[in-house]
Amino acid sequence: MNIRPLSLLISSTLLLGLAACQESASETQRDVNAARQEAQKNVAEARQEGAQQMREANDRLTATADKAGDELQEAQANVDKTRAEASYKVLATEAKETRKIALEKCDAFQDEIRDRCEETAEANFDAAIDAAEAARDRAVAATEDDMRRNNENF
Repeated sequence: MNIRPLSLLISSTLLLGLAACQESASETQRDVNAARQEAQKNVAEARQEGAQQMREANDRLTATADKAGDELQEAQANVDKTRAEASYKVLATEAKETRKIALEKCDAFQDEIRDRCEETAEANFDAAIDAAEAARDRAVAATEDDMRRNNENF
């Protein structure tokens, strides 16, 4: 058997079958238009979904930033209060030690002069403690005022 006529017959049959399946130009254009419309619809939906996801991500970022800002503000206030308290403790210790030294010096005197020396040492101590407490209280009040103002702004 000769293969050539058989392969020619098969090729011809396939070509005729494929030619019968070919779309007309108007059908092709209609399919292309439908594909374009579908593509535009899908792209528009993807853009909407992307925009929604971006809005949600931005909302989460804003909430996180607000929370972080609040936490940072609170941490700063705690640092400021700790600083004020530590400063007070140093000033109070200095006042106590200065009083001790002054009272030791008063031992060099007798009677009324010694009493006045001790009264002066105590008065100086009280004034130093009052000043240290006032400085601490001002610092704490300023910190609390800052916190209040910042909370009012948000």
